[in-house]
Amino acid sequence: MSKQLYLFVFMIFISLAFASGEKDFSINTPIVKAVVKEGTSINYPIDIVNINGMQEFNISYTSKFNFISIDKTNFAISKDEEDIFNIVLRGDYGRGVYVGKLIVLGNNDSIEIPVILEVESNRVFVDVVSVIAPRYFLVSPGEKFIADINVYNLEGQNSDIELEYYVSDLDGNIIVFKTEKLNAENVGIRKSFVLPENIEYGDYVFYVYVKQGDSLGTSSLVFNVAPNIGLSPVESKTFDDYFSFVVIMLVALIFVFIVFNHYWKRKLISNAAEWSKMVGEIKREDRPREIFPWAVCRGRPPEAVDDVVRC
Repeated sequence: MSKQLYLFVFMIFISLAFASGEKDFSINTPIVKAVVKEGTSINYPIDIVNINGMQEFNISYTSKFNFISIDKTNFAISKDEEDIFNIVLRGDYGRGVYVGKLIVLGNNDSIEIPVILEVESNRVFVDVVSVIAPRYFLVSPGEKFIADINVYNLEGQNSDIELEYYVSDLDGNIIVFKTEKLNAENVGIRKSFVLPENIEYGDYVFYVYVKQGDSLGTSSLVFNVAPNIGLSPVESKTFDDYFSFVVIMLVALIFVFIVFNHYWKRKLISNAAEWSKMVGEIKREDRPREIFPWAVCRGRPPEAVDDVVRC
């Protein structure tokens, strides 16, 4: 394989490693999430940094619930400058989890940001925390989605509680719903949910309600549904499987680098040898010549000799 081909393969690896589909502007947060008490609101500032030339920006949102207010929706930012706009998340629509999507539109690119507002009761007797294992943050249609649910009874009394589980898109539409009742003080359970085969790709929100009498506690997380290309996490995969894949990729990158470095060194050595030879020839041609006064060439006196005689 020629060194040019090795160089090409190496550059492909580098391009894949660093290609990130960068936008011509950036936002300081990938998600907007807040937890408030019923009837209260919260202000959330968002910073935009413009990487391209002068741009006009438009800010909007989509949701089934009108719980978001934006202080300015149209403004311009110069290159390498930044500006801040504020959104207000209002908790006056009653208790529950409200989901929406903030859309920041520039001249060429757009960025969508999930917005989640959890509105809990003023007094929370039982609270809940949900955790998604890293391998389930990215799943494919029809696959199983698993979350760990931890319930904490803040009153310390063993009483009935009701749990409700939801999977919602960023417009607030419910995709999956389950409910169950428990009788326990503190409990940790693992729940699995099979996503529909026809679910669309994109970000989704998993959230949980825990109810006890007039008390409502909430918890929410964002995960992504993407095509199954053999890299998406499934239940049969283990940490060792992914670790092995990463090791193989690193070894491949190191191998390509070593081969490229080897041929590059050979080229440098070859060039150095050629330059050394050329410099030697130049020095020999410029070397001072000494003529002996008694030198005679072909019977002619020294002064008649055109060619010099070297010592």
